[in-house]
Amino acid sequence: AAAAPRTRAPARPRAPRAAPPLVMASSIMDHLRKAFGLKARGAYRGLLLGLDASGRTTALYRLAAGDDADAMVENVIPTIGFNVETVAWGGGGRRWELWDVGGCDKIRPLWRHYFAGSHAVVYFIDSWDRERLADAAHSLLLLAGEPSLRGAPVAVVASKRDGDGGRGGGGS
Repeated sequence: AAAAPRTRAPARPRAPRAAPPLVMASSIMDHLRKAFGLKARGAYRGLLLGLDASGRTTALYRLAAGDDADAMVENVIPTIGFNVETVAWGGGGRRWELWDVGGCDKIRPLWRHYFAGSHAVVYFIDSWDRERLADAAHSLLLLAGEPSLRGAPVAVVASKRDGDGGRGGGGS
């Protein structure tokens, strides 16, 4: 008698683990340092851009708050204009002046007024917002063609990946 073929139970999808807030913030700064080769002392200007509700302001406040990050980001409200924080990072006298510029469709055309003098751009995409993913990609492509940002490196952050709906999460 032939043995019945063994069937395997389908693997359960794992729930992704959310990075602790300070790990997320420090990893953004680590990526900036590595990707942008910033070794010299001094001040750098960075832009945090992305559609509204993409996680820019939360990341900015977590970077600025350091150990008090959880208390500071509890009640983040939508950015109407801009937020700016100076973050000392990496020792050696490096400081980042980070500009979080609002991302609603009426404010996005004003982004260009913040480009001059920027050393880097961090572009946030909300992993949960699949309906506006094409809009986020379009805005990112427009940034890539901006002459005033020529030479400024751009990092793309897929935020809110800590749930089942995020592109990088366990969702479909």
